[in-house]
Amino acid sequence: MRSRAHLLAGMAALLVAPLASAQYSWGPALTSGDTGHPANWSRVHFDPTNSNTVWASTGDLPDVFSSDPPEPANGIWRSTNGGSTWSQMASGALDPEHNILDFTICKANPDVMYVGTNIYGVFRSTNGGSSWTAANNGITHDTETFPNAAWGVGAIVVDPTDPMKVYCSVGQLSGLDIFNLSPDHPGFFYSHDAGQTWTANNNGLPPRQDGIGDLVSNTSAPLSLAVPEDSPNTVYAGLLTAEANIKLLFGTKARAQTQVFRNTAAGTGTWSDLSSGLPQIEQASTLGTSLARIAVGAALITVGPAGGNHVVYLSSLGFGIEVSLLAETLKSKSRGIFALAPGSSTWLARNNDLPVVNDNLNQNAINTSPVAIHPNDPYIGLTGVVESDVALPNASKIWATTDAGDPWLQSWGDSGLNQSPTLGQDYCNSLFIEIAPNGSRAVAAIAWTDPDSLLNLLDDDDGIYMVPAP
Repeated sequence: MRSRAHLLAGMAALLVAPLASAQYSWGPALTSGDTGHPANWSRVHFDPTNSNTVWASTGDLPDVFSSDPPEPANGIWRSTNGGSTWSQMASGALDPEHNILDFTICKANPDVMYVGTNIYGVFRSTNGGSSWTAANNGITHDTETFPNAAWGVGAIVVDPTDPMKVYCSVGQLSGLDIFNLSPDHPGFFYSHDAGQTWTANNNGLPPRQDGIGDLVSNTSAPLSLAVPEDSPNTVYAGLLTAEANIKLLFGTKARAQTQVFRNTAAGTGTWSDLSSGLPQIEQASTLGTSLARIAVGAALITVGPAGGNHVVYLSSLGFGIEVSLLAETLKSKSRGIFALAPGSSTWLARNNDLPVVNDNLNQNAINTSPVAIHPNDPYIGLTGVVESDVALPNASKIWATTDAGDPWLQSWGDSGLNQSPTLGQDYCNSLFIEIAPNGSRAVAAIAWTDPDSLLNLLDDDDGIYMVPAP
């Protein structure tokens, strides 16, 4: 995407190499063992104005084929000293047991934060997380609202220049089964009064509900949202797209297109399709056993930095699901990293040297986390490997790029992530990563597994890891 090799070499030395060198390694900052609560760690963010303040949330991902209530989470946590000590900040209306799916901090006023949860909707803080209030007025669909056992706020983002403008997406994230394979998503909502009221706007977006009377259902809803600081009226939406196909013919496939849409009117008006160059996910039927097949394509997007030249990155998650009377079988079909250059309308695959699989027929692709973008240069970033059915114990867990993913380097490597610190688990999943606003450190949500051992049942070492380690 650019050819300034001599500048990149200097930037790499200044911005990437120091943290990747032998004197630094990833280390635990806050783990489930530290908190005494076995919760999943969901999202991580730095205060956009203070590299010493780090936030981390907990929450289980919903199971779309389950109507059971999720396991209780363990709140949202804050460190104000670079990860050395942490405090739980869930208070007021935000119960620590609420499963947090996403949260956002306003750069113009970092005391203003918004949290999106499963079942309970949106919560707002205006005092840096010391207290929280529910903010769901106007988030309705077919007379239903929050709390709702089938709904979740899968994405939420605040305008970095204006804490009054905030955007969220609400999806049906649970409650499906073999007799009901078609979700009914509430969709996208915007608020221009700090979450006091919300307005739905899905004009131009693909269908959010589609009955399966014709034996095929196609539905979608935004799964990730991003607002560039240099163009704050622009909202990017990475969609979760699913096709359910119950045509009982061998060879019949379900197909889901990876999709991104853009809005340039602060969430109002019409959305435009920005999906050229993105992959299609396919799931074929299995002879004699398949009652239905589902293809899912998801786009996790990040954008940055400011300066009139923002680059948009996309991590492609793809899944194929076979449904029988006895079980659902899921296979990973993710397609890696894509990038959208300034002024371009076509996405480019940026997987050079990443251990991902781009064969659409492969059943065990490796997932990548959303790209963490360096605050001073959009071509420098990190991504984590999220291992699928076939784990990669000897692969690099955190990858770096100095040229927008062409190539990715192992220079951030395994240092500190070869083995979990107390249990000795070998398989590291890097779920979400972010680089500090001054570029001095990075933070990641890490989950450890060991499928060949009873250690796989333990999660004491799951948590928040940083480089340099606190």
